Amino acid sequence: MKEMYFPSQYKNALRLKKKNSTIRIRDEVRKYRVGKTYSVKSYAGSDWGIKILIINIIPTSLKGLPKFGVPKRSVEAIHKFKKISVNEIVELIRFQVL
Repeated sequence: MKEMYFPSQYKNALRLKKKNSTIRIRDEVRKYRVGKTYSVKSYAGSDWGIKILIINIIPTSLKGLPKFGVPKRSVEAIHKFKKISVNEIVELIRFQVL
């Protein structure tokens, strides 16, 4: 089974099924497919024993994310800390924790 990687601070939210979307940038764009199931791992490679099903993938620009309910504060943080252009293509991925 293919893997999808998340920051370690998301582990509890995923286990409790409180997280249902993620933003993918750069080399992770076009990597995932709708209808496929992925095993969740930390970016360090630790398997969390969680599976997710991709429901929807929305390609957009970083500045277009607020149209889909992503807080502007999150967009500003991505822009600042990941040092990407607001016009760069990103993917908003909606998923279901299985």
